[in-house]
Amino acid sequence: MSFAGCLGGGSSSDSGETIPDWDKDMSYIDDPVSHSDARFFDVAAPFSNQTWGNASWAVFGNEEGGNCCEHYLAATKEGWILNFGGEYPTWSEDRGHTWQEYRPSIFSQIGCREPKPT
Repeated sequence: MSFAGCLGGGSSSDSGETIPDWDKDMSYIDDPVSHSDARFFDVAAPFSNQTWGNASWAVFGNEEGGNCCEHYLAATKEGWILNFGGEYPTWSEDRGHTWQEYRPSIFSQIGCREPKPT
């Protein structure tokens, strides 16, 4: 019989676990600290409750697209950020500094029907 994961076959403990160099060779293109709403978060091991360090994130509000939650973010190889959360899709071509929004017109083309977004 086989089980997924580790089921404690040995008597070793994780107390001697070293902290990984989680941000080694990491460099920011745009430093999040320079953003108007930068916030700091702890980076930790999820199972051992060991803190590894801190990270900073740029936090964007509703003005950058979507609603308060449930954002699906993607990026293109050209560096665009795509946001499919909220009422209409939004995108940024400059790493989140400015955002555009697609809002379909009522009549996109004569003779064509376009579903009404909800």
